[in-house]
Amino acid sequence: MGKGNKKNERDSSGLCGFFFVKPREGNAKRFAKKLLDMEGVKEVMLTTGEYGFVVKTRMKDENAHQTMAKAIAKNVGDCSIAVSHVNYRRGEL
Repeated sequence: MGKGNKKNERDSSGLCGFFFVKPREGNAKRFAKKLLDMEGVKEVMLTTGEYGFVVKTRMKDENAHQTMAKAIAKNVGDCSIAVSHVNYRRGEL
């Protein structure tokens, strides 16, 4: 990145995280509501394939995302996590 290019740097509102959740058997809407009630959760998407949900979050740092992963595992099901440190958007590169 060139000097002074701040468009793609960290968003001041925190890091964006994506959780790939394998819910325990049960009602999808109930699990989605549990996830949406968690602080920092922005979106919950029901998916096909290995994972049942993709959960988009916005948190202050990676430690907060690790805490969220533990809460999801305890309350909803197993999960994997990917944290984005830089976001690229169409028209900004």
